[in-house]
Amino acid sequence: MSLSARTRARRPGCLLRALPVVLPDAGHHALPALGLNSFQASHGLPLARLCVEDDGALRLCGSNVGACRTGTQTCGSGAWGACTGGVTPGPETCNGVDDNCDGRVDEGCSCVDGATKACGSSVGACKPGTQTCTSGTWGTCAGAVPPASTDTCNGVDDNCDGRVDEGCSCVDGAVQPCGSSVGACKAGTQSCAGGAWGACTGGVGATTEQCDGVVDDNCNGVVDEGCACTNGALRLCGSNVGACRQGTQTCASGAWGACTGATAPATESCNGIDDNCNGQVDEGCGCINGTTLLVLALKCGCEACGEPVGMRDETFA
Repeated sequence: MSLSARTRARRPGCLLRALPVVLPDAGHHALPALGLNSFQASHGLPLARLCVEDDGALRLCGSNVGACRTGTQTCGSGAWGACTGGVTPGPETCNGVDDNCDGRVDEGCSCVDGATKACGSSVGACKPGTQTCTSGTWGTCAGAVPPASTDTCNGVDDNCDGRVDEGCSCVDGAVQPCGSSVGACKAGTQSCAGGAWGACTGGVGATTEQCDGVVDDNCNGVVDEGCACTNGALRLCGSNVGACRQGTQTCASGAWGACTGATAPATESCNGIDDNCNGQVDEGCGCINGTTLLVLALKCGCEACGEPVGMRDETFA
């Protein structure tokens, strides 16, 4: 719009008055502390006098910084009226705009309302979520899968620390062979529960050697170690020398039993037999009990012998 001004003749003792002016659109220029005269001079417009008696004169007011916009004041009764038509400073609302028109945007805000960002972790079992900005502050992480307090021994990094099943001996539900297949033993299986291997089930374990001559009962690769014989086996015992006769021994629990059915050595009884079975007959005996020895007497006369000359018997008790 065109600027018009009408000047009337100066009366004695009166100030020059400016008629009301209508300013062109000044855009969103910041005009801090500029009066109307300064603005008009800078734009090549006729000067308006100070508001003294010029009712209807206009001047810019307010600010164009940030969200603020200048308004206008109208002169009435020698005083400038309220600033109208402008946008005044407001509280910062964390909206990406300098609401309070101090040249800074969203001071004191952590974020711009409505903004979102990823949160949480993508490590292991964790999944990221989303945080939304409200009143200049990031909200809680929504939709995320957070870390578990501990790993549950399931082959997954539940606590999202980059390690899988730390502190676990095995993965729950896993099965492994156990025991031995040596000798009489047969392998079984173990199942994992709570991160630990359970008992070995379904197998045949080691037992004490049974001295059977066939089976490695204790599964150490050796049959019947520590056994003197094989259970049920027989062997001769004793002697067949002199009056002795052999008997037999039976093996039980890996040891030979007593000698049964044998004739054991006895004391020599001077009977013509090797009673003590040492290969000597009647050692220490002068004669054999019950035998008779014929003694041939010499002819010596009755006076010398006291009995007739002839034969006599001597029997040994």
